[in-house]
Amino acid sequence: MKRTVIRVLYLGLMIAFIFFTGCMHQSQNGTHVKLIIDRFEEDLFGISVYHLKDSIGILQQKYPDFFPLFTAEVLEITDTSKEIITEGVISFTTDFTIYRVSNHVREIFPSLEGYETGLAEAF
Repeated sequence: MKRTVIRVLYLGLMIAFIFFTGCMHQSQNGTHVKLIIDRFEEDLFGISVYHLKDSIGILQQKYPDFFPLFTAEVLEITDTSKEIITEGVISFTTDFTIYRVSNHVREIFPSLEGYETGLAEAF
């Protein structure tokens, strides 16, 4: 039970981290900044469990800095073999508590456009 609570907390931290890993685009005159937030949790939980094995590489390519942090800190996997990582990701995404948290996050944050606009204005 304690391990599940820790994973849920890490999931929350992971989502918060995502707010700061988006892309910024600046217009040629330098006056307008557009911030795009990449949502790891949507990409992760948007993949069917049946396709996760084939999609791990795509997640690793799209999130080269974050994916190793996710596997080491959230999944607590230090082995970098594809089989172990795939097994850990499948276990994580099919965990009932994690699944409920991910659904709740989608309900609360269906879109991050307001946050993107606010952060872009701050920059």
